[in-house]
Amino acid sequence: MMMQISKGLWRDDPLHLRETPDSNHPLMVKYRAWHKKYEPKERWSTFYLAGILFGEPFVEGLRRTGKNLTPDNFVKPWKR
Repeated sequence: MMMQISKGLWRDDPLHLRETPDSNHPLMVKYRAWHKKYEPKERWSTFYLAGILFGEPFVEGLRRTGKNLTPDNFVKPWKR
């Protein structure tokens, strides 16, 4: 679905579900630190991580799009 929405740009996502929750990838370390600080009672798992991996690019896309949100404008800031 994300490949279709992003017209192929999703493949360039830094993690794209390649990393496991216990990975030492710098972004995974950052996510675990955030989790430990803000959600210590929540279980750190693949499902929690999936929420981050799908949510973070979506929120960043919204931020880059600005006030004129359309499907084309949502994808446009990601194009190189």
